[in-house]
Order: sequence, then structure tokens, then C-alpha cells
Amino acid sequence: MSLVGEQRNLQAQAWRIVYASEPLPGQTLLTAIRRPRAAWAYAQPIEAVLSGRAGTAAKADDFTFVFVPAGEATPFEVQKQVESWMASRPGESGGPIEIQFRSERLIWRHRRAVCFGDPRALDEILVGVTHFSFCEGELGRIEQKVEEIWPTLQQDNFLADSLTARDLKNRPHVGTMSRTAVAMLVDYARIESALETPAAELSGLSRRLFAELAVQANAADRLRLLDDQVKVIDDFYRLTYERLFDLRAYLSEVRGSTLIVIVLVVELLLTIYGLFGTEITKYVP
Repeated sequence: MSLVGEQRNLQAQAWRIVYASEPLPGQTLLTAIRRPRAAWAYAQPIEAVLSGRAGTAAKADDFTFVFVPAGEATPFEVQKQVESWMASRPGESGGPIEIQFRSERLIWRHRRAVCFGDPRALDEILVGVTHFSFCEGELGRIEQKVEEIWPTLQQDNFLADSLTARDLKNRPHVGTMSRTAVAMLVDYARIESALETPAAELSGLSRRLFAELAVQANAADRLRLLDDQVKVIDDFYRLTYERLFDLRAYLSEVRGSTLIVIVLVVELLLTIYGLFGTEITKYVP
């Protein structure tokens, strides 16, 4: 898809980048993404983005991209307005990432970005930013999932002590958390691969921009921290589930052995009664 080809007299313009889990019939594809999961990206032109009415994307996975031709093509007031639009907002964490390359200047934040530059570079820039924003969004998703799990893990830490029969009621919950941890490990492996190695379909400026964004966003450090956290969660719930499984098996074995002993004692008493019961009853008045 060529955005420049669609708008040869391009001025300041904004698009909402929509990620779909399957191709959308009737829409022109911007780029297809293979890692960390399959997705199809589409660019939808939007208006009034600088007024704040369209400042955020409609869905959590989407983001807004603004392109501003550099130099005299764009009034200085418009450029400052765009920079103000990129400023921090209430409840927003983390500072912006700013990258200068060739004659282009890119400012990126989670769910929105703006680029000042040559319209001829727009297509490559947008593809690189689109791929990175999707991967970073997936990384943020699993980071948020870990934060949501920590309180549950703290509540379950009593299971690290000696287990009793009463703790078996927690087995379904622990099993669910263990499966969740395994799914997080799989997602982590895919995200790590996608962020550390740009997709093969990216080339030239798109590839360099993706790699630079990953560096500026501290993707490597975030991945290392996330790796440790996910492994802690997985180890705890996996080992706890195994201990509960062993406890359940042990108690079942004890109950089975106890039942066998009871049956043998009853049989022994019946045998004794059969042998001596008749003789005993002769002397009973």
C-alpha cells in the first residue's frame, strides 16, 4: 500500500492503524505481520487528530500515526501543535522515544507516533513503525498480565509450606494458573524472537527503524526482566501443582491401604467367630 501514491499533495495527515486477526475484505492492506502472531494492519485516514477528538485509537491494539512534511511545506504553528499532541497525558507513563535519521524525525509513544520528514519516505517509515508498535503492544500485554498475577501469587504463597488434605481444594485453581504460566512462556518466546530479530519482510529504512525503536524502548532489558518474572510464576505453580498431585496420590494410597486393613480385620474376626463362635455359644446361658 502506498500512502504517498494516494495523496500526492500530502500535507499534515493522520491515520489510525488497525490490527486485525484475519484479512479484512474490501480494505487495502498496509502490511502483514507474522511474529509474534499473525496480524494484518490497515491504515484508515482520520481527521481532527490534532484537536484531541481523535487523539487515541478506538481499540487497545490500534495506534494513531501522524505524518508532517518537514520544512516550509508545513507552517511552524502546525509543527508545534503536533508536538503538543505528542506530549504526556494524565495517567500516561514513560517518556517519548525520539529518533533522528536522514532528514526525518520520529517521535513515538505507546499507541501514537508522529514523523516529520520527506513524504517519499512515508511508506517505509509507516511499515517499520507499524511492525514495532504491534510487537511492543504484545510485550506490554504480557507485562500487564504479569502485574495482574502478582497479587494472586502473593495470596497463594502459603502453598509453598507443608500441604495438608485441606489444601487439595486449591488444586483446580493451581492447575489453571499453571496453564496460564505455560501460555505466557510461549507468548514470551514469540515476542522475544520478534523484537530481537526484525521480520524478514522488513527491509531498508523499515528494518533500521524497527531495530532503533527496539533499542530506544529498552526492549532487551524489558525482556530479561519479564523472563525472570514469568519463570518465577511458572516454577511456583508448576511445582505446587506437582506437590498437590503427589499429596492427592499419597492420600488415596493411604485410604486404599486403610480400607484393605479394615477388610482384612473384618475377615479375620469373621473367621475367628466361625471357628470358635459355636463352641462359645454352648456355654452361654
